[in-house]
Amino acid sequence: MGRFPFARVPLSRKGAAVLAFTLVCSLLGVAGAAGAGSGVPFYSPLHGLVVPDASENGNGVTFDALACPNSHPNATGGGAVISGDQSNLDLELNSSFPSGRDWGFELNNSSGSAALATTLLICAKGDFKYPTRQVAIPPGAQGERFVTCPKGATLAGGGVHAFGGDHRTEIASNAPEGHGAKPNAWDATVNNGSAEAVNVTVGAVCAKRGNYKVVHTSPMPLPDHSQVTAVATCPKRAHVSGGGVRITGLDNGLEVAGSTAFDNGDGNVTPDNGWQGTANNDNTGSPETMQTFAICKK
Repeated sequence: MGRFPFARVPLSRKGAAVLAFTLVCSLLGVAGAAGAGSGVPFYSPLHGLVVPDASENGNGVTFDALACPNSHPNATGGGAVISGDQSNLDLELNSSFPSGRDWGFELNNSSGSAALATTLLICAKGDFKYPTRQVAIPPGAQGERFVTCPKGATLAGGGVHAFGGDHRTEIASNAPEGHGAKPNAWDATVNNGSAEAVNVTVGAVCAKRGNYKVVHTSPMPLPDHSQVTAVATCPKRAHVSGGGVRITGLDNGLEVAGSTAFDNGDGNVTPDNGWQGTANNDNTGSPETMQTFAICKK
């Protein structure tokens, strides 16, 4: 089983304590979690955290992680949203990646002031595989990789981890790859605006059993110097297991600013109805498009 090496990310003593508390809470399935039914995913409680500006923590990147409970030990999707000063489009996702029962997040902030983030985790029962592929990205460049599920497995989610760099290392695209409602690969592109090489791992979450279907929005206009949000909604009686955002174009100013499961206000307050994606076009000089993807399990 492929594992993302997020355990190697250095943490302060305070950060390690917060991470340990978060993992314990996730394993216990504290109040607010949902999805205990046999075929229904488990949705972790929302986890809030402060994302300091680069002037406070040095590289402008904040790490977080969540873990699946014993009842649903397979991570299929991780969501993160950052709220703060987006006047200069300086809040983005650096990494969002599975590692068996865990999901790690790296969140960027170079806005000049502290921001707040919310993360969540989607977990499932069953037999899953986590294939990965790697790419090295030199300073000032972009890198892209896709990874395919093994024969007989179905795509249930995916993510990307950038090891190294700083807040100028950003997810540029992170979404299912393939044709039709059942693509079998995950594709990700990462910007490396930092002064050092970055090693990137792209991973797919592949279910050996289960009925999964991918839905997506139409391509949405993403004008220069703008931020656009779009929501992909799962069919009735389906539950979201993962999702992502695809942005066209090749420029380090194209960034995923948020990617998470959402609740449509149906009364159960569980974020199981689809996926919400937010994209930045940070002064690239040209218009692009963005799409949000949701992987839905029946």
